Formats: sequence, structure tokens, C-alpha cells
Amino acid sequence: MWEMPYICFLILVLGPSWYQPIWFGLLGAVFVFCVMWVVYRLRLRMVVRAIRVDCDERLIERTRIARDLQDSMLQTVQSCKLITDDALDKSNDSVHLRLALEKLSGWLGQAMQEGQAALNVLRTATAETNDRQSNRSL
Repeated sequence: MWEMPYICFLILVLGPSWYQPIWFGLLGAVFVFCVMWVVYRLRLRMVVRAIRVDCDERLIERTRIARDLQDSMLQTVQSCKLITDDALDKSNDSVHLRLALEKLSGWLGQAMQEGQAALNVLRTATAETNDRQSNRSL
């Protein structure tokens, strides 16, 4: 009463399944390669764009600092020339000559400090940019 008769089926497979042939494996490999290549190209484009933007920002900042430095240095040199010309016009007056030379020395010292400050800003900006790039690559 508890026993049931077994039913047997005969299954005949005429060929391999659609995913078993070699051409399907090759097609899958080519597809995976193409997807990886597209992803690689997109990532490369993103990195190049980021580097280009960073370099453009750095160039703009350096150009601004260089212009400021050039303007301040040029103003200082022109002022020093005016003081020197005035001192040469009154070269017989030693007190006036001494005052002019002291003023000239002070302005040249100020120009030197401004130049050093501008160079320190450039160095600091370069160091910060390099730190950001190394942190971004990690």
C-alpha cells in the first residue's frame, strides 16, 4: 500500500546547451574585456580632467602671485630711483644724502621681505597641492 511504482523518463539531449559552446565563452570574454576597457578609459578621463583643473588652478594662483610680486617690486624700484635722483640733485647736502640713503635702504629691505613672503606663499601652495595629490591617490 505504501509503495508507489517508479516512472522512468528517457531524456535525449541533442547538443550542448546554449552557454556551453566555445564561441559563447569567447564572446563573453570579449564582452568583459570591452566593458573593462570602457571603464578604464572613463576613469583615465576623470583623472586627466582632475589633474588639468588642479594645474590650471595652480597656474592661475602662481600668475597672480607673480604679478603682485612684480608690481610691488617695480613700485619699490621706481621709488628707490626717485629717492636716488633726488639725493643726486642735492649731493652737496650730506644730511639730505644720508636721509635719502636710509630711506632707500628701508624700502629695499621692505621689497626683500615682500619678495620672500611671496616666495613662501608659492612654496606653501605647492606643498599643500602635493599633500592633496598624495592623499587623493591613497
